[in-house]
Amino acid sequence: MNISQLKKNDYLWESMFAVAQAHNPDINFETVTPEELVTYYIKKQKLGKKHQYVEIVEREPVRALEIAKAVIENRKQKTTEVNRPSAQAQNIALYVDAGTYNNGQVGAQRTRISCVDAHDLVIFDVEIGDKTINEGEILAIVLALTIVQLAGCSAEIFSDSKIAVGWASKGKTKDAPGRDVYAKKAHDLLLETKSKLTWVPREQNKAGQFIERTYTKPMG
Repeated sequence: MNISQLKKNDYLWESMFAVAQAHNPDINFETVTPEELVTYYIKKQKLGKKHQYVEIVEREPVRALEIAKAVIENRKQKTTEVNRPSAQAQNIALYVDAGTYNNGQVGAQRTRISCVDAHDLVIFDVEIGDKTINEGEILAIVLALTIVQLAGCSAEIFSDSKIAVGWASKGKTKDAPGRDVYAKKAHDLLLETKSKLTWVPREQNKAGQFIERTYTKPMG
């Protein structure tokens, strides 16, 4: 199976492996097996049995391995620019957002990043630890674009963070050099995948709405 044959709902699968790679960028796609990739994700994230990804793997183990294999093959042979479908052609829209408890209190911060598509399908919702809200916002963009890269397509990414959109668009920060690596990664992925990054008001951000519905304690 080729990555281009993946169905829309398979973005859930792709997000699993994108998250795994984001947590361990040293994953060797030349040697990793589909079984290792599936197992690594679940163990690394220490997901409970009721987590949506765990349930999917248990319900469709063969499909999980098929998607893992497709992702690995796609990483070995990157889709060429000629074959990369445009975001407009596929109508792919992804909304990203971040939420942080104790923002600014280094050592006590707990940040989550989320991504939802235009049909309210949750692509990812993960905790990334002791990060500021702005770091979470730019990392949400990076992870969404990593999924797009794995899928071999383009997308329009929507964020309500003017700071993160500015960082990603320029490939650098104005006064936060320690976060330039995130900004450059987002910028490079935007160019590679021919994707578009757009700012939207908070009330139009589906990922923000998801966070507000899901987490009762307010997040910054």
